[in-house]
Amino acid sequence: MPAGTAPDDVRLLAMDVRGRLAGRPAVVAVVKADGSSIVVVTDEGARSAGLRAGDLVRNSWANLGGKGGGKPDIAQGGGGNPEMVPAVFAKLRGLVAELASR
Repeated sequence: MPAGTAPDDVRLLAMDVRGRLAGRPAVVAVVKADGSSIVVVTDEGARSAGLRAGDLVRNSWANLGGKGGGKPDIAQGGGGNPEMVPAVFAKLRGLVAELASR
């Protein structure tokens, strides 16, 4: 999403994508020069498989230098260095694979 996108619009996009990805988390990131943010959403199928948005944000974004958290269905993080976004996505992929294999 372009820098300057309102936080509510980012959440709305993430929730729209969630409806199209049955059983999988949706992730939307906004990267800008002065910081980045991320929104993770999950549906009931993903949550029943152990994929909780708040946990995914805390164990990826927050562990890599940003701040964040939230509820099992929607969570967000911010304040991170834009350069950490690829590492966050890699961490999220690993977490999802680990949790889905249980």
